[in-house]
Amino acid sequence: MINLRKFFSQLSFYLLMAVLVTPWQTIVAQSNQNPNQVQLTTQEFRYIQPDAGEVFLVWWLSNGDTIDDQFLTEDTVYSANGYYWTPMVLTDNGFVAQINIPVGTLLEYGFAITKTQDDFSIYLWENSPIGGDNLSDMHVIMEDDVFEFKSRLSLQPVEYIIEYQNTEAKSVMFGWGVNGWYHAPARLRPEGTLIKGVMQIPMQQVEPNTFRSTIPAVPGLLIEYSFFVEKDDGTTYWDEDGTYQFTADRSGGFFRIRHGEFAQTFLEQHQAETTDEPEEVQLNFARSIAERFPILGKPIGLYLALFVAFLIFKLVDIAYRIVLYQRQKTAAQSLSAPPPDPQPISNKITVSYNQDFSHQVPEGSENGQSSYLLELEQHFELPAGSLYRPMEQLDTEQSHIQTEHDPPKNGKVATEINWKKVEEKRP
Repeated sequence: MINLRKFFSQLSFYLLMAVLVTPWQTIVAQSNQNPNQVQLTTQEFRYIQPDAGEVFLVWWLSNGDTIDDQFLTEDTVYSANGYYWTPMVLTDNGFVAQINIPVGTLLEYGFAITKTQDDFSIYLWENSPIGGDNLSDMHVIMEDDVFEFKSRLSLQPVEYIIEYQNTEAKSVMFGWGVNGWYHAPARLRPEGTLIKGVMQIPMQQVEPNTFRSTIPAVPGLLIEYSFFVEKDDGTTYWDEDGTYQFTADRSGGFFRIRHGEFAQTFLEQHQAETTDEPEEVQLNFARSIAERFPILGKPIGLYLALFVAFLIFKLVDIAYRIVLYQRQKTAAQSLSAPPPDPQPISNKITVSYNQDFSHQVPEGSENGQSSYLLELEQHFELPAGSLYRPMEQLDTEQSHIQTEHDPPKNGKVATEINWKKVEEKRP
């Protein structure tokens, strides 16, 4: 049987050694290398997203270091906010990109989708570098390898409902554009869309002074909109505001706009994705730690992961020790406790014996014998669980009653003997 206590103790020790030794081995090995003799490895990334038309592999080093330009591919661009952008090539295996990375590097990466399959511009992250629910992925680079990532995103259009409330509106036209007031592709235009400088569609009146339109949008698409209002007196004006815009996500939504007051309410917002442009101050946790403590070196992510694993197993080990101690304590108490005193039972046990004894016929009677019946009753009060075997023979020649087996200890015995004449037997 496996000794769990010993197993967890040894596992905790080995994890601690890995946490303490591995990062420093990497740091020492790299510090002894000549910058011109850095060992490189080629990593290939494959991103499978059938609805995308253009994808960039966005990657960075967890400790905030940069890579010498001579190791970068010609089409890789280093942005001001600390990310490398490498365009991916569409092949039969999906979007593919290769990069050269020093051995031992902790690499983080994500994918930026910038166009749909019909060549329309969007901006959508998968494995975002700014965190949130769409976290970036990471790997410790040790040798040439291929990383394949199947997209979990859908680029199919989702519906957005725009509701507009204006007490002076007789009718309203919804005007909108995408990515800077450009026209959306035909598949993203509702039936009845008019092109009058911008795309326009009549809004349906659902209640007095309340109008509604539904438009499709691809996730990652920037939607900008305004309202062309016709009043009861026939005059018209544009109700437009710089805040009348949103970036579509994967779930669709509902916006309610009141004239003179911008208020948007998401009634059906599920699993929204962050699509803001990454900024310099929005660094992931591992990178910010590495910048504050550069001595930790490049394997900061591995360091943290091993430490967390060590902490988890140590907590399990402590919990196991507590349970084991409680069991041992309970067993010791049960062995040292004195046995309970026997408690006498309250009811009485009555045993009756009938035995014939022959005696000479009393003087004056004819030849024959008289038979006498001996009745013996014993009353016992015995401790619970006692075993007792009653006497089997009765010797009337003795001056007292004897039994073959003595009554048990702690038992109380009361004996009553009655002699009764039953009959006379004559020859």
